Amino acid sequence: MIEWHSSPGSASPDDAAQSRRRLERAACPNCHREAERQLILSAPVDTARVRLYACQACGAHYFEGPMAGAYSDLPAGGTDALAFYLQQGANIGGMAMRLQALGRPPGTAFLEVGCGFGLSLDFARRILGWQVRGLDPSPFAIAGREQLGLPIESRYLEANGLDHASADVIHASEFIEHMADPVPMLATLRQALRPGGTLLLTTPAAEMIRPDTGDGLLVPLLSAGWHLVIQTAESLAWALREAGFETVSVLREGAQLVAMAGRLPDAALPDAAFRPQYREWLRQVAQAVPAQSDLGFGALARLYRELVIAGLAEADALWQALDGAAAGRWGHGLERLAAAPVAGLSLSALVAREPLGLAGILLARGWARKRAGEAPQGVFAGAIAAAGRLRAALRGVGADDGDAEDVAFAAEAELILLAVARAEPGIAARLEALRKAGGQRHADNIAPTCFITLVNQAAFEQAQRLNSVLPSALSNLRAASQPLTSTDASVLFCAATMEMQTHGGQPGLAIAWLGQLRGRILASHCACGADDMAAGAALYWPAVDAEMLGWRLLGQHKAAAYLAAEAEHAAREARFPARAAA
Repeated sequence: MIEWHSSPGSASPDDAAQSRRRLERAACPNCHREAERQLILSAPVDTARVRLYACQACGAHYFEGPMAGAYSDLPAGGTDALAFYLQQGANIGGMAMRLQALGRPPGTAFLEVGCGFGLSLDFARRILGWQVRGLDPSPFAIAGREQLGLPIESRYLEANGLDHASADVIHASEFIEHMADPVPMLATLRQALRPGGTLLLTTPAAEMIRPDTGDGLLVPLLSAGWHLVIQTAESLAWALREAGFETVSVLREGAQLVAMAGRLPDAALPDAAFRPQYREWLRQVAQAVPAQSDLGFGALARLYRELVIAGLAEADALWQALDGAAAGRWGHGLERLAAAPVAGLSLSALVAREPLGLAGILLARGWARKRAGEAPQGVFAGAIAAAGRLRAALRGVGADDGDAEDVAFAAEAELILLAVARAEPGIAARLEALRKAGGQRHADNIAPTCFITLVNQAAFEQAQRLNSVLPSALSNLRAASQPLTSTDASVLFCAATMEMQTHGGQPGLAIAWLGQLRGRILASHCACGADDMAAGAALYWPAVDAEMLGWRLLGQHKAAAYLAAEAEHAAREARFPARAAA
């Protein structure tokens, strides 16, 4: 278990005093300064423990203690770890998107250090037309070289171990955290770039090393016994400049830092421009290898998730192929595999029983069923169970999976939406439980929909427990520079109508909100083009009617009549669609 010794960012006097007592001076492997360091945590590695420190000079975090093994050895889990990587673990979508966003032409000389199996090399070769080569000493790299025919050298990269000016693009994904002395290695990568070349680097973000980060993210981020130096955005930017790069960009994306150095792309690649290329690569890989292999099934599973998210009809046909491949390898179709109750399986037993990406497949299947008007509850519940089985099996070999954790949160959010639609009790409690489990983002995303649904069901007592959705909507309403979304408009309208229908409610406050909402809707309408619909436009006339009701509840019938005339006049002036005939 992870033992926390100090909590980064803690503000209480007691925590601050304890942190000061834990400070000692030592040489930092990142900045090489003799600086104070803070003990953050300790974590198990086999029968020993390693300690993680934070350098107070550059901000980098670094481990001290025994290593778990050599990178050229099979990782914990052996060949089953490769099955997990190919079926589920590899974030090839993120890697491929960043490579394509560089905007480099066919023929680009591309080197990837620490390439692993070589999936991003294969994407660059097949889709981008680049000339590729990789360096990696691991058994994963040997497997990728054999299965995909990739030019991967099975060796470690040493400082000054690359030809100068030999690559236009160098990719180092989840690489630099394995270096005991990062700056000389970054200098080696810089020297290997041609003039105008780009280094693209990803690495775990030390900013996410904190007690409230879920184990699905935290355990792989730490990878105790394997990772040596974990960077913050600030410490990584410093290291890149120290290595000789003049132009540096470091951004944090969740638990990952994404850095570019050298020539930076002119503009970000729109998601719509990337996804078709990524889907085409998945199709090509799925056609090139057996569908029941780890690589082939992993490509089919990722493609199915992509097609469902994009709402493409091709997803239905691919489901049949995916389901058939599952039946051929594991003896049952995907939904039957999900329905069978099992628990406590080792990773090897789970590999033999079911696809390791089953949770994500079932989440996408649930979305497809929901869109088709079919009952998705059982599929979403199956996704949660499959995610739990995978994470338990991975924890048995000292690993975890952030995507499976997130899939379980997303599936629980879908079950909550289904429950609120059926007018089930306890919605606020379920949302709070989701937040406490680590699914804050998912709970916050669905809370407005739950609030709106509860108000429309006149379940005001439950809706009032979700009033936390209101401040954000009010803030966007009152700040003209902030966009007012359709969800914001619906939350405000429902909150106002609830104020007028509940004991102790404030009709005057509701009138004020509705008046501001009408004003924002008309302003948005005027700012939109002739063919565009302003956010919340469908609520303009209902807001007028609700505001009139508010005045009547206050006994102000003349004010209600004046409002009706004023709203009609304002709508005509703004050329807003007239009220529909009764």
